[in-house]
Amino acid sequence: MADSSHQQSEWTACHGDCASVMINTTMAMGPMSAEIFTCDPASVCNQLGMVNNCTTVESGVTGCCCSYDACLDPTRFPNKYPGNPLKCYVGFQSTYNGGMTVGSEVYCNGMCGALNAIVNGQNITTYMCTPRSICRQLELYDTWKPLPTDREVRALCCDNFNNCNVRDPSVNTSMPVRRLPEFPITCYNGIQVNGNWVTNAGWQSCNGDCGSMNIVTQYNGQTHNLNVYMCDPTAVCKGLSLSCHLIKVFRKSINRCSQ
Repeated sequence: MADSSHQQSEWTACHGDCASVMINTTMAMGPMSAEIFTCDPASVCNQLGMVNNCTTVESGVTGCCCSYDACLDPTRFPNKYPGNPLKCYVGFQSTYNGGMTVGSEVYCNGMCGALNAIVNGQNITTYMCTPRSICRQLELYDTWKPLPTDREVRALCCDNFNNCNVRDPSVNTSMPVRRLPEFPITCYNGIQVNGNWVTNAGWQSCNGDCGSMNIVTQYNGQTHNLNVYMCDPTAVCKGLSLSCHLIKVFRKSINRCSQ
C-alpha cells in the first residue's frame, strides 16, 4: 500500500492481472488518498470491465487492471498506469551540419525506445517503437544502458508516459500521429551487431514504412557494425528524402523501402 506517509512494497510473480485500487476520502485532517497494488484473478478484472485500463468503480474509488509485466509501477515518476494507447516518438536526431531532427508520434503496442551513439564526432539518436520482448531481453527500463555487444551504443526503453523515449527538450514531439492506412504492412524488427542478433528479432505489423539504420562505431580499437530494423511512420523517410534506396548521412547508412 502507498499513501502520503507510508510506503512498503515489493515485486512478486502473478498468475493473473496486475491490479491497483485507489481510495480518495476526506477525514478530519483533510483529503486523504490511499492506494494498494496487488495481483488479482483475471476473472475479477474482466467482471469489473477493467482490461488493460483504469475505471471508476464507485464514487471515490478507482481501479486498474493490466496483463503484462510491470504494467502498474508506482516506483516510476510519473507513476505508470494502463490507459490510452501509448504514443512513442519515432525519428532520427543528429548534431550533423548544424543539427537535424525528423520524426513524429506513432501509436505503439510495445515500449518507446531509443539508441544513442557518437558517430564521426556527431551525436546521433534513433527513436522507435520497440517490442516488449526486445526491451525485456536487454533489461532496458527507463534508464540508458550500453548494449552488451557494442558498448559505444546506449539504449533506452520506457512506457510510463507518451514520448518518454525523448529526453531532449529541443525535439518537437507534437507532430500528429498519421492517419492509419487501410491495411498495415509487415516489417522486420530487431537489433544486429556485427552480423549477430542481440535480441530475438521478428516480424511486426507496421502502419508506415519498413526502415533500417546502420551505425558504425569504434570501441577499444575495434569496429562495431550495428543495424536496426524497424517500422517508420514515414516521417523519417520523407524527412530524409528516402524511397526504396540507401543513402549515407555523414557515413551513417539509412535504408528505407516502402510498401
